Amino acid sequence: MAFIPTVGVSLDPTLAAAGLAGQPFAASVPTSQAVLGSGTIRASLQTIPAGVTVNSLACQIGILAVGAVPTLIRLGLYDLSGNLLASTPNLASDARWTAAVKACFNAVSTPFTVKQTAAFYVAMLQVGVFAGTDLQIVRASAAVATSVGWPNNTTPSVSQAGQSDLTNPATFAPVSGQATFWLAAATAAGS
Repeated sequence: MAFIPTVGVSLDPTLAAAGLAGQPFAASVPTSQAVLGSGTIRASLQTIPAGVTVNSLACQIGILAVGAVPTLIRLGLYDLSGNLLASTPNLASDARWTAAVKACFNAVSTPFTVKQTAAFYVAMLQVGVFAGTDLQIVRASAAVATSVGWPNNTTPSVSQAGQSDLTNPATFAPVSGQATFWLAAATAAGS
């Protein structure tokens, strides 16, 4: 298993082989699923090693969506100051949200190369809802999310409500209970 410097979370070997660059918690951690909530950017902290080029951002689908699609679904990579470094186009009509419970790798418009090993937030925003069953993303329990040795007391899970698109810069606030969504950076091109 690959070691992520300063955080100590080991990458799932299957996902590392698929090109995962970082993840907020190990795949073996007990999880649940939750909706993102319309208009709220949800972001999860992870460390990405120097020299890695982030070509895609991933989310782990926990419960498939059903019905007409929302207005917008995007993922973004932020630094700890809230600067948007890379993002996906609108993925709302992507068939993968209704196809399979799995990790979805989504290509960013412009890849970002990490110059120095650092902590970053991978964020996801959904605006609107699916008409039948809303998409649910895997997340860790609050106890697990807060027990990881995050650098400089950085909050492992943050959000920003009232958004119609990814903002730059973002003004994140800690999530109540700090339940961390499984959102990750990847070197894979997207699938």
